[in-house]
Amino acid sequence: MKTRKLSTVDGFVLIDLDTAPGSVGIVRSAPKILVSGAEMLARSVTYTFAAFGIQASGASAGVNAKPEDRAAAVTAFAEEVASFDPPVLLDPAKGIDPENLAALTAKDPRSAALRTATDGVSGADELLASGALAAAEAVHGPLAGARLVIEGFGPVGLSLARQAVAAGATVVAVATTAGTALEPAGFDPVALAEAWLAQGEAMAKSIGSAQKPAWAAWGADADVVFCGSKTGAMTHEGAALLKARTVVPIGPVPVTAKALAVMGRNGVTYVPDFVSLAAPLLAGVGTIEPGESVGKITALIAECSGAPEGLFLACCGRAESFLRTWQESIPFGRPLA
Repeated sequence: MKTRKLSTVDGFVLIDLDTAPGSVGIVRSAPKILVSGAEMLARSVTYTFAAFGIQASGASAGVNAKPEDRAAAVTAFAEEVASFDPPVLLDPAKGIDPENLAALTAKDPRSAALRTATDGVSGADELLASGALAAAEAVHGPLAGARLVIEGFGPVGLSLARQAVAAGATVVAVATTAGTALEPAGFDPVALAEAWLAQGEAMAKSIGSAQKPAWAAWGADADVVFCGSKTGAMTHEGAALLKARTVVPIGPVPVTAKALAVMGRNGVTYVPDFVSLAAPLLAGVGTIEPGESVGKITALIAECSGAPEGLFLACCGRAESFLRTWQESIPFGRPLA
């Protein structure tokens, strides 16, 4: 990995494969963003591109700034990174106002539809949710009648709830950092949208028939858990609580290596985050259309399902085989917290 320190602002851009023709990732801002915490975020994107046969690198960036200084700092960051060659395409994440990335956005060749929001959800978030649902169906089977948990509820979770309920599934639990809200009869996506827009993450304390701590999401009576509140959100302790047999990420690197081992022993299938999150990344490169990107997720899981080493390692093997075709050595460390 190569880390570029910026000269105009206290920030960095980490590029996983420094010989790649281009890099894609996210940028976050807080008083202190650790480079070490960005490594697996970049690695996940690298594995996404590699799993689908694309020569590109993952990236992850940080801007260290207090809230009152953040707008100016992020603006300076964007202006400097816009001059990078090869280019680095960065999407806003925690602590970033997209308007402050205008200098980067102006040079971003990806479709503006991915950044355009409708009913509180961007095109990229909508596509990510579609891809995650397709991944869940590829493992679980049709979701009609299935009970779902959405951990890390936000814009992606809102789109996921809308699409899942339309497909006949029932969302029985939603969780944020504030807690877990349970509703065995199923949440109404309209009510979820209203609660999210009015209360944000605090919604988990007031909706549903019961409210529990955030960790209670793992043990909810469900068939599929979608997760992604933060890196390493599911530890081995959380994995031991799972009743669901399918776990699908909606955020990067949400499980630890120990959690993956527990899931494997207990017969739970974990879809790699670099597969379930792939749709908007694939739609942003080359000539891949949004609908085609979702189909590629389903096809990849079908190809790797049934492998004796399990779905996660089979998908890693596919990514690593492609990386060896154009890298002298593959990067050390798979996308796990």
